Amino acid sequence: MADRENKIELKSKRLQGLAYSPEGSNSFAIGRTDLSDFVVLDDTISRRHAEIIPLGLHWFIRDLGSTNGTKINGKTVPVGELVLLREGEDLKLGSHNFSIEESSPPLGGSTLIVFKEDSYQGEFPIGASTSFSLGGNSATIMPRDLGTSELILLILQDENGQLTLSPKHADIKPVIAGKEVNSRYLLEDKETISIGSLLIYVSIRTKLNKVQSDGSILSSNPSDESAELPDYIKNRMGDDSWGNDARRRKSSATLLTVDQVAQQSVEATSNSSPELGAHRFSSANLRTHETELRKYKISLIMGAVTVLLSVFMVVVLFVLYKDIIF
Repeated sequence: MADRENKIELKSKRLQGLAYSPEGSNSFAIGRTDLSDFVVLDDTISRRHAEIIPLGLHWFIRDLGSTNGTKINGKTVPVGELVLLREGEDLKLGSHNFSIEESSPPLGGSTLIVFKEDSYQGEFPIGASTSFSLGGNSATIMPRDLGTSELILLILQDENGQLTLSPKHADIKPVIAGKEVNSRYLLEDKETISIGSLLIYVSIRTKLNKVQSDGSILSSNPSDESAELPDYIKNRMGDDSWGNDARRRKSSATLLTVDQVAQQSVEATSNSSPELGAHRFSSANLRTHETELRKYKISLIMGAVTVLLSVFMVVVLFVLYKDIIF
């Protein structure tokens, strides 16, 4: 079966009708000029301000060196770094705010999204029966560049559903927020773990269930692990650097089972729900919309200038002819 597609749509909170959704799950740039896919004529937005990128079932944003910065829920996005972007969050480019909608977001639970030297490697769900290990006999990933096959770290979900990281190697330690982690650590949503050439993003979604159109509950904790694996996981199966086959198959099958259940929900509601982006605007319409707004602003400024000039002329005439007048 094909991998589930999670589309995204951005909507301006300032200008009604100003929205953008890419065709399919494709990356796109946001900026003030035609150099970008989503054009927003706002002077506080740079010519190429930010880029939004799909990876697996998740979306990331990267600031492209903008003048006025990018923020998610008030937190600044560091220039050049990838940051997770989610439905319901407030995205601010310069002084312009956008809302975010996803068509088929991951339903809940914890996922680790792994990069190696800025290259996306895959995502690994963590649950009550699925852990993540770096190195060791049952490694989820075997990091060849660290020069050891020993267990380096272990990430588990405890009985309270919280994600914990346990460093296991005497000399090789993970780094979080610039600090070395030497003991058991409670992971938080959107934290990043750096170790060797690997960068691991932590995604913890608290919404574990979703109500379908027929009123039934769609659970994100399936027990069936016999599903066919998605293509991008299959491609990893031949890579020796990804550790124990049995562990990989267990983790990957759990991931796809979530996808299969979610896909059923999407198909069940496809006849009654409008497709995401049904009210999209083309780039030409967006530019027309913003151009008219700019013309209106210019006309206001010109009107104010005209009034000031008229007042100035009255003052000049009064000074010149005051003796005649009085």
